[in-house]
Amino acid sequence: MFDVIIVGAGPAGGMAARTIANSGYSVAIIEMKKEVGYPVQCAESVSEFCLNAIGIKKDDRWIKNVAKGVKIVAPNGKSFYCAEKRYNVDRHLFDKSLVEKAVDKGAELYTETKAKHIEEKRDRCIIRTNKGEFEARVVVAADGALSMIATQLGMLKRKTFWKAVQYKFDAKYVKGIDDEWLYMYMYTQELKGGYIWVFPRGDECSIGLGGRVPDLVPKLRKFCKQMGIDPEKRKSANGGLLPFEFVFETRSKNNCIVVGDAAGLTNSATGGGIFSALYSGKLAGEVVVKSFEEGKQEILKEYDRKIRKTPFLHPSIMRAARYFENWKDEDWNRLATAAKGMNMEDMTVLWGIIQGIKKHHWMITRGLEMLTIRKAMLISKRYS
Repeated sequence: MFDVIIVGAGPAGGMAARTIANSGYSVAIIEMKKEVGYPVQCAESVSEFCLNAIGIKKDDRWIKNVAKGVKIVAPNGKSFYCAEKRYNVDRHLFDKSLVEKAVDKGAELYTETKAKHIEEKRDRCIIRTNKGEFEARVVVAADGALSMIATQLGMLKRKTFWKAVQYKFDAKYVKGIDDEWLYMYMYTQELKGGYIWVFPRGDECSIGLGGRVPDLVPKLRKFCKQMGIDPEKRKSANGGLLPFEFVFETRSKNNCIVVGDAAGLTNSATGGGIFSALYSGKLAGEVVVKSFEEGKQEILKEYDRKIRKTPFLHPSIMRAARYFENWKDEDWNRLATAAKGMNMEDMTVLWGIIQGIKKHHWMITRGLEMLTIRKAMLISKRYS
């Protein structure tokens, strides 16, 4: 029997495994994929603030390039920007490095091992897989947006998803962008709250879109053609589901903690989830270690209380996501026209009032909405 079973070897699972193994406890990492981190299902961008906050040392092996921040582009082509140093990473190597550090401290990795069922006992859990049974005192569920564990244990009460698709191209095919910036094209009207991203990555470029609408692939192909890119020149394609709104009764109980996408911590307005995955994995690991050291199972419940207080679950983010579902192209055009070329940090409440009085009267009539969106965007620039 292990002290802990981690189900899933993504950023949340890898970080939890590393944290617990560093304290000398026995850890089994169960991963359904043949190779950790591959295939990639992510836009692969993380802020410098995230890496520093989590305590991850930057490694040139998984850093593709560095960006100054994000340009937010309206349908009319006008834009404003969010300055926050970001790293475009190779998620395959990034995830792999986290797990390797856990394995170096004694964790055991089981790939091509799919968790199928969880059974709770008084003092342990049993995970049944395609390769037999695993037992542990505690289970950390890092099994992604379709989490089997959170559902079977009745912790997750309701869930809705984003859909996302992405192509990667050699950089030579993508023209007309500054490779020192990431780009978000706000076609929320067509994508029901979603957007299109263009992320330069040194020798390659990711172009993708997400939203709560069907038939995303034709929309992605159309956008690529509008940029003068032949979709058939793509070097890879991927897609999947992202948490939009997950309603939990609790994310932790006496023998289980749910982390990352499985815990619905993905930003509902942007779809970003690496920071929340790393943070929740680290927090889960710290709480598990504390419960072992003090010999109190009930300490695991602290995780739910703590994760609910983080910026990742700030109510303004979901409110902004709901507003975006109803935003028309005209709304983004008006905002980008008023804020053209501005740093989002400078779009203060006073600035909005002055703009509303002088010319853009809609900023006054929709003041509460704009304040909510501003709050959500300022949180997201670091935590998404």
